[in-house]
Amino acid sequence: MTSLPTPGRRSLLLGGGAVLALGLAACGSTDETPSDPATSSGGRDIDRSLTYLELAGDSDGKVVDLLLDFRCPPCRSFMESFGEMFRTQVEQKALVLRIHPRPMLDLRRGTTFSQDSAAAAAAVYAQDPALLLDFEREMYAAQPETPEQPDPDLEQIAEIARSIGADETCL
Repeated sequence: MTSLPTPGRRSLLLGGGAVLALGLAACGSTDETPSDPATSSGGRDIDRSLTYLELAGDSDGKVVDLLLDFRCPPCRSFMESFGEMFRTQVEQKALVLRIHPRPMLDLRRGTTFSQDSAAAAAAVYAQDPALLLDFEREMYAAQPETPEQPDPDLEQIAEIARSIGADETCL
């Protein structure tokens, strides 16, 4: 008889699953045509039909898709481990990074934090794509340490956006 995973084992399994998904996304990508930079980066005119926020879209590098929820502890651990590597690869145009901000945990928690923070990430990206990874890092830094702690509210999310250089008009 198998027992249910312990919280530590569950986090390890979720983190391992995220790494596996990332590896499969990077190795399995057949998208060799970069998206039009006019619709995927810079300014406020982003292509709303896309389900991701793309960094280094003009790169010939591998495409990596990341599904992130700013309330997800394994997502936070993953980005703490690999975020700077992604940033460096994007800056060197060695990698096309597609971030999919997802409100995956709202239904489970009965809040709108994941949805609110995903929308804020899109707004920051629309203002200046170069701010997105800074916003992601600061949102994870503000993530509550335990499920019992309250999520940041809209004003706190807005303050995080302002702290990384976004202005009021993006929110």
